[in-house]
Amino acid sequence: MSSIPTTQSAYVINGAKGEVKSVAVPKLASGQVLIKNEAVAINPTDWKHVDFQLGVDGAIVGCDVAGTVVAVGEDVKGVKVGDQLFGLVSGASAITPENGGFAEYSAIYADRSLKVGNKLEHAKGDSLPAGPVTTWEGAASLPVGLITSLIGFVHWAKLPIHHESKFNDQYFLVWGGASSLGQLVIQFAKKVGFKVIATASSHNFDLLKELGAEAVFDYHDKDVLEQISKHAGDDITYAYDTITTPPTTLNVYSVLSKTRESVLLTSLNFDEKTIKEVNPKVKAIDFPLAYLAIDKKKKFGATGFEISSPAGLFEDTVKGVSEVNEGYAKDPAYLRHIPVKIVRGGLSALDEALDIVRQGKNSGVKIVVPL
Repeated sequence: MSSIPTTQSAYVINGAKGEVKSVAVPKLASGQVLIKNEAVAINPTDWKHVDFQLGVDGAIVGCDVAGTVVAVGEDVKGVKVGDQLFGLVSGASAITPENGGFAEYSAIYADRSLKVGNKLEHAKGDSLPAGPVTTWEGAASLPVGLITSLIGFVHWAKLPIHHESKFNDQYFLVWGGASSLGQLVIQFAKKVGFKVIATASSHNFDLLKELGAEAVFDYHDKDVLEQISKHAGDDITYAYDTITTPPTTLNVYSVLSKTRESVLLTSLNFDEKTIKEVNPKVKAIDFPLAYLAIDKKKKFGATGFEISSPAGLFEDTVKGVSEVNEGYAKDPAYLRHIPVKIVRGGLSALDEALDIVRQGKNSGVKIVVPL
């Protein structure tokens, strides 16, 4: 393997826009490995960090990466040079601006990175249907959604990610099932044993049923809440609001069980009085961003706002990722990647790729850029 350069090309913040420039290759912290990126994926947080200056000037943007290990840091176990990994980077960080996803090289934590048992290859063509993780592009589409859904289950809701029969008579509602996060939540909930239902636009119904939803409801319908309640009755005990606007969160509160203790995972919570007025049986969990599964602290540049990782989150993430990797070692379809739209052109194509997500033209698909 060729030697690792000291500089690389990366997409960095410059004011309220991004640009490709030459920067240093990141140094490894304890527990990290350096990967040479083969593909990166776009998340809404990426363009928001640029447009709203949530990162700092010079910070490398990007969170979803997939690549080959080229260097191993201290205190790393079970990973070696040449391994193929896909993982999460704290892109556009005000604390570690020198490390991000939209670059030739990224530093990722080995014990919170994902791998499959098969060899990854680059996809041909401009799109991929939902399916097993066999390509770099499919792998790059997963980390943010997978880790976010994983910590919602294992850390916040204290749920398993394997089958337990006690959940077989309970419904799990995924509001925003076609989002990249929603498609992973559906798959986790199905593995646990829940009867899974979701909301989405009608053109995504078949996809979500293939992923494990027994019924999908069009959130555009005026009577969508009545449709959900008619189907599931009083048995919706868990829900994940992946959209997290005030109306969607209140909608989910209203259809959760009125007689059984129920749990709502959301990143937009209301005061306890409002929750109890809508549904007194709901325990709403305001979970943090996936950044905190890898960052002790996340600081936002323009505001200076800072949040800290809660106790136990790192450990729960490591355990959960280990179980996921055991599944992937046996079957690349253990958790299927969502449909992928491929934007070619390397780092120079990132403006185009970010614009697709910025303009909301990515319904049901993940935008991925091969490098």
